[in-house]
Amino acid sequence: MARASVPTLLSLDRWARIMHVNPVHFAGAVGSLIWPASGACEDIWPQYSWQTTEELVGREDVGMAIATAEEDIKNALGKSAAATWEIDEAHGYSFPDMRPRLVQTEYGEVIAPGRRAVTLIEAEAAVVRSDPDNDTWFERATVTVTTDVTDIRQIKLYFAGHDGDPEWEIRPLRSVSISSGVATITLDAWLLIDPDLWEAYPSNNDFTGIDVTVNSNFVDAVDVYREYNDTSQNGVIFYAQGSGGGFNYCCGGVGCDVCSGANYGGCFSVVDSRLGSVTPYPASYEGGVWSYTRPVDCRPTQRITLSYYAGLVDKQYAAGKSLDPLSHYMAETITWLSVARLPKALCSCNNLRDTVEALQVDATVMREPAANATLFARFEKMDMFNCPFGTRVGEVRAWQRVMRLIGPTGSGGGF
Repeated sequence: MARASVPTLLSLDRWARIMHVNPVHFAGAVGSLIWPASGACEDIWPQYSWQTTEELVGREDVGMAIATAEEDIKNALGKSAAATWEIDEAHGYSFPDMRPRLVQTEYGEVIAPGRRAVTLIEAEAAVVRSDPDNDTWFERATVTVTTDVTDIRQIKLYFAGHDGDPEWEIRPLRSVSISSGVATITLDAWLLIDPDLWEAYPSNNDFTGIDVTVNSNFVDAVDVYREYNDTSQNGVIFYAQGSGGGFNYCCGGVGCDVCSGANYGGCFSVVDSRLGSVTPYPASYEGGVWSYTRPVDCRPTQRITLSYYAGLVDKQYAAGKSLDPLSHYMAETITWLSVARLPKALCSCNNLRDTVEALQVDATVMREPAANATLFARFEKMDMFNCPFGTRVGEVRAWQRVMRLIGPTGSGGGF
């Protein structure tokens, strides 16, 4: 699995698929008869640009560009491009009389309070590779584990020894099926290239691809986890000021701290999911139920933090037919914006270079178009003047999609 040091909603391998990049070459690998480096697309992608003498764009550069694009889209749209977790989001909150008040979350499309949680299903589960098309290369990988998980969307693979860290998730998976307590996960073998091999230092032999015909270049075991939204954890934490001095609501200042504060947990109810309107309550969790709990010392609250699961959800994912909550519409939008900002040259593939150059064209620069060039439509020219992302073609097109989702009322639209 191609990876970078920053987690992203859009996987690097899915980005490569949208850009029509050879998946094995993108993973820094090459073969002889299968997946050779030949013709117009012979460059093998490095992890870091400094690993090649040409300093071509590496997977780390792509990951950083994707992460920045996702953050910019999220801030412009007011919601994440796909469901994810917002942790300890701070808000001012006056709660002197213990009456619940409405709070607006920073990001909309709130699904539920809670925090990301992972539970180990099996450590170092065996990987079995197979050759379904009988071409002598074992391109399919299968992992089988016993589990009581019933939602296929919650089963995730990670490189072993990383405790389910999102940075080390192996994706995209081909399929997950569960039958009689046995989960069967299939994926492409090139996602399992040993990531340690990507850290090689440059040598006099220059950068060389990882040989896909050598079995030891692949990991033979992975960690299988259940990833889910843990609603038993505090969706709200109330932070109260000292109860002594003038704030003697309950104890009259006798035996009460004057300056030290206190905090207590709780949950919230979602009033308007799209807008992110919620009502926090001090509460305790027991037996699968949150129950209202009045703070013992009645300290007035100064602020709260909210933790919640929120973001746009692909319809296929919501129906259980996809393993990725990020829709193709948003995946393509993130790709355009990230490509427009790539800092260095890409590989020598003509089709890829043409796509990148087209997305990186500055729409404000006056130029004489080639006879076969595709001209900007009038509405694109106008949109670039209001585009907060920048004036390159990929930035403007990404902004046009964001505007469609925001809609004429500014409250966000569906897709």
